[in-house]
Amino acid sequence: MDPEAIQRDRSRDGRFLVSSAGLSPTGPEMRETRFARDGIEKVLRTGKGPLHLEPSR
Repeated sequence: MDPEAIQRDRSRDGRFLVSSAGLSPTGPEMRETRFARDGIEKVLRTGKGPLHLEPSR
């Protein structure tokens, strides 16, 4: 096991990066993406809350 790699992974838990390849989405595209992300976040919140699911490593 690599203690440095473990610490690096722990320090990044719960963070994410949003990047763009220079695309310019329209207003409706941005709204659609926002609501899709909201749905995914609600599913994850349910899994972590009432269902008590934890990440597998």
